[in-house]
Amino acid sequence: MTTLAGEFVSAEGIVFGGSGTAKSDSLLERKAEIANLEKEETSLLERRDALARERDEAKTAVEAASKNLNESRERHQAAHLAHSTSAGTISLLDRIHRTPPKRIARWGRRAYEAAS
Repeated sequence: MTTLAGEFVSAEGIVFGGSGTAKSDSLLERKAEIANLEKEETSLLERRDALARERDEAKTAVEAASKNLNESRERHQAAHLAHSTSAGTISLLDRIHRTPPKRIARWGRRAYEAAS
């Protein structure tokens, strides 16, 4: 036996085939869906391009920050070296200043004798 919905009912009462929920797409529905998908594609492409621009701007900013960091490290290292040199000079001058004049004269004589 066959129903109006296109289903077949066997002698045992088992229902086969047919579908009452099948959607029949008309040509107009397909054209509307294509138009909607094209709009969605355009929107997604624009979003992709915007994200690519943001990525490129972020990459440029990171490169600039990295360059700035390296320059700052170099300036810090140079300042640290200058500070260490100045501290050594101050320490030497302080020792010379605190050394009794007779001892300084002896150092001078030794240096003079060594150079001769």
